[in-house]
Amino acid sequence: KAEKLQELVAAFVAKFPQYQDQLAVVTSPAEVLEGICCFDLSDRTYTRTYSEAEVAFLRAHVPLIKFAPKGEPTFVEPQQQLEASPS
Repeated sequence: KAEKLQELVAAFVAKFPQYQDQLAVVTSPAEVLEGICCFDLSDRTYTRTYSEAEVAFLRAHVPLIKFAPKGEPTFVEPQQQLEASPS
């Protein structure tokens, strides 16, 4: 999956060279780079920088990529195991 996302980023940067070195694909939080919009495959999040590159990439590729901003509350919480109600 990292390779596929990296291909999307590379194709986007080839089309818009002004965004070179502003987007990165990482596989762990330890690899996240300061000041760069990083898409972390380990938890399907990205670092929100509000940069022109980030906004343009997301507009071009949503809903193809499904990442949530890092540190934001989740939209859908997994349901707790429901106890059977007495009938």
